[in-house]
Amino acid sequence: MGADGVRRKRLSIPFLLGLWYGAKVARSYKESAIGGFVVGIVGAFCGVLLAILLGDQAWSLMTFAPISSAVAGLIGALIGAAVSGRRRIAEGLDN
Repeated sequence: MGADGVRRKRLSIPFLLGLWYGAKVARSYKESAIGGFVVGIVGAFCGVLLAILLGDQAWSLMTFAPISSAVAGLIGALIGAAVSGRRRIAEGLDN
């Protein structure tokens, strides 16, 4: 598997976790967005930190990997909230 396949797999995990969070846990789109972002960034931070401590990656990965994973988690959570059909728009977003 090349570097492109590893990159896709790395972003699919926060996307799927965000999708699950948005569909099953969150009560609104706003909560889905925040939760998906947090799930993505925390998961990536832990994974990258472990890879750095094991000597597999450089510290420079810590800048971009959590951000891209957070965006993937956010997108997954919003899609999960939209697909589940049980969500209502949070106060403040419908203005």
